[in-house]
Amino acid sequence: MNDRLTREQAAVWAWRLWGGLLIVHLLMLIAGAVTLGLTSGGLTGGGFGWAVGGLALAVVLGTFGRGEIFKRYWVGDAIEPIGYLLGHVWAWGLLAVAAAGGLGLCLARDALWPTAVVLLVALIMHTLMWPRRQVMHGEG
Repeated sequence: MNDRLTREQAAVWAWRLWGGLLIVHLLMLIAGAVTLGLTSGGLTGGGFGWAVGGLALAVVLGTFGRGEIFKRYWVGDAIEPIGYLLGHVWAWGLLAVAAAGGLGLCLARDALWPTAVVLLVALIMHTLMWPRRQVMHGEG
């Protein structure tokens, strides 16, 4: 029995995880909107700054970490399937944590806006990081 992850398996798992986390991002945004309505808490209290800072850190660490994981698993002209999957999971996971932190701050402040901007930006960043399998095939 072959216990190594194939390119096709890695691509399938990447799409499943990406889609699942996309749904989680949407559900966090919907949960915040349903729970809090469209209330605004203003820019005071420091929660917005913390949420933006956490998101910025997640984007930088996620992108850099994904690149480092890709480099570690780079063989010839392509990335090994396990490295491809681990790199994406790292980046997507950090975005999900930042979004959850933004939702937590929304709930703690009892106001959706403007902290929900963090949820929206995390959703957009996650959407832009869709899995491209070219890097596993040496085409990207």
